[in-house]
Amino acid sequence: MARPGSGVARQRTRLRRPVATTAHWPGLPGAVYRARRSTRTVLYQAVQGHLETIVAQAAESDPMGYGLPDWVEQDFRGYLECGILAHGFARARCEECGHERMIPFSCKSRGICPS
Repeated sequence: MARPGSGVARQRTRLRRPVATTAHWPGLPGAVYRARRSTRTVLYQAVQGHLETIVAQAAESDPMGYGLPDWVEQDFRGYLECGILAHGFARARCEECGHERMIPFSCKSRGICPS
């Protein structure tokens, strides 16, 4: 794998083909990379299924009508895109063997995201 700063450019692009979920790391015998499957977690499914309800109920229950702070809603919406290749990724390529890996972008949120 290419190291950060080794000339590998970050690219934002859309997913064009299926990606294998496991691969062997060159130079580390027996080591296997397994991509996170954030969409299969209970937290992700709960947020995805109930976010609009939470936002609407927060706005209704707030006497001023503001609801959730903007940063809280943005954290939730960013979490729903975190770790999904279709929402952007970086491509890393090993200069020795030519193996390529697509690394999904993280939301980098410290609010609710476990990544």
